[in-house]
Amino acid sequence: MPAAESSEVFRQRWAPVPRVTTLTVRLSCETPGGGSACRASIMRHSVAYCAFEPARRTCFALLRWMPVASDADTDAARQTGWKMTAPHTSVFTPMAAELPPNVTADTVVALTADLADDHVATLTGRDEEQLAAIAADARSQGIPLNIVVIPGNPGHDSSLRDLATEVGKTQQGTVVVLSDDWVGTYSDTVSRVRLEWAEDAAKYTQGASAEAAGNFVERLVTPEPMSWTAITCAVLAGTSVVIVGLAWVKARRTSEGPLGSD
Repeated sequence: MPAAESSEVFRQRWAPVPRVTTLTVRLSCETPGGGSACRASIMRHSVAYCAFEPARRTCFALLRWMPVASDADTDAARQTGWKMTAPHTSVFTPMAAELPPNVTADTVVALTADLADDHVATLTGRDEEQLAAIAADARSQGIPLNIVVIPGNPGHDSSLRDLATEVGKTQQGTVVVLSDDWVGTYSDTVSRVRLEWAEDAAKYTQGASAEAAGNFVERLVTPEPMSWTAITCAVLAGTSVVIVGLAWVKARRTSEGPLGSD
């Protein structure tokens, strides 16, 4: 078969359906008589090309990013007798904050109000005077600290951080939430790396909230054992020296020429 005729036969047998845009995450191709001919999972706002071979009634999908299809494309797709359907839609929503057990939105409001006088709010009723003194000491050293204490341990320690974040929406500075053994924090002034370093010293105190808060503040006011900025600068300086040295060695060898040549 001549090449031109072969190309024409292929074009007729594999006639692509014009692109059809969808806003769902899964598409399927259906034959005019019903039944699923092919199925392809694609990304949101993507399009699919569906081509078929009438004799074999097969179909394939080619995925790529394209602009929204025009009305002419939709009419052309309708004329083929094949259609693209979107049987499933997908909705992505951000995960809501998971508060500890027995802590509701009303509890958060009550805790926030309780912080107003001495920057301490406890649901245990213990160590409040000691905690108030620790909060006052932290503030005297430039750390606007608010301490929240809840009884027991939640199912996930991440819920303590969610609670600290909720309280921090109305409080300035740093919020630390203490359970019997875990810690959750939020701050608009202290870096997350430094907060988690301080959290490590406040964990597993078995309900001794004053001890945990004291350890936390002690870490926050202690200078970092190493400066990552200084380490980064040293690494960059060393790399620069190595690159310059290699360039000098290469230039010297080039100027001297091959060994043994005079």
